[in-house]
Amino acid sequence: MSSTYLVHRQVGSSYLFRSVIPLDLQPQLGRRQFQLSLRCGILKQAKSLSLHLHHLTQHLYGQIRHNSDQLKITIDQLKQILKSELAKFDVSPIVDQLDVDSAEDSNQSTANTSADSIILSELSELFLKSRINRGFGAKTIKDYQDSNKLLLEVFGDIPIDSLEHQHGRDYIDILRQLPSNRTKKYPGKSIKKLVQMKNADLMSQRTITKHVERVSAVFNWAIKQGYTSQNVFRGKLELIRKTEVAEKHFTTQEMDLISAYSGARLNEICQLNVSDTQKHDGIWALNLNADSDDKTIPSITL
Repeated sequence: MSSTYLVHRQVGSSYLFRSVIPLDLQPQLGRRQFQLSLRCGILKQAKSLSLHLHHLTQHLYGQIRHNSDQLKITIDQLKQILKSELAKFDVSPIVDQLDVDSAEDSNQSTANTSADSIILSELSELFLKSRINRGFGAKTIKDYQDSNKLLLEVFGDIPIDSLEHQHGRDYIDILRQLPSNRTKKYPGKSIKKLVQMKNADLMSQRTITKHVERVSAVFNWAIKQGYTSQNVFRGKLELIRKTEVAEKHFTTQEMDLISAYSGARLNEICQLNVSDTQKHDGIWALNLNADSDDKTIPSITL
């Protein structure tokens, strides 16, 4: 199998999808390889399209191989199937839109995209499938989904081999600027708008650590599976040293007194912030909620 399937001959021309035909099918198809214009001049989009066509082509090769007696297909018919699939996508056109058949010993330049280079969304799907197959619980799967989704929001659906160590450092910086419970408090807001918000309660260090650990786990798995060679997120999060502060703690008698008058459980009272003590119509009340990362209780107002 060729190590590349994305071709770009010159600036201003369309990207081309390139496929090397498996050796056992070359006699039947009468060619060693072929190319097909993606009718697209944007690299990011071309990578995504070529990856999709690559997987479809491998599936078609498998069908031809296992149904060689019934399925007689020509190279032109194969390309027509790929063209029909390509027509389903809204691509950015460019002047050169010619289909190009490669020579037998083609030495054309190719983009530096390996056949194993996958995009972030595909890596997420593969990783989650492996966790499900291993019997991980629904909550753990959802936690990984949330972290993977956040990574996609930050960087977009880019090929994983395009990630560099600066991406890892940038990711940490962005997480530290994001507000807590962003999807509940600010639904629909983009990452760019969220980091520009002023006076928002920021994501806790604990939550940041969890997101980074999950993303790092995904890329450690990707290395073992051969999808990439490095984990740019590993070791980037430097923990913040906490300064010990002498605090006044409630005595057992005081805790019992608060519980008796509020009707709240001790664990609910321990999670209260000063802002949760509110005055309504001249009456002081405790607002029991889950508005911050270190709270796990449902929203209840007494």
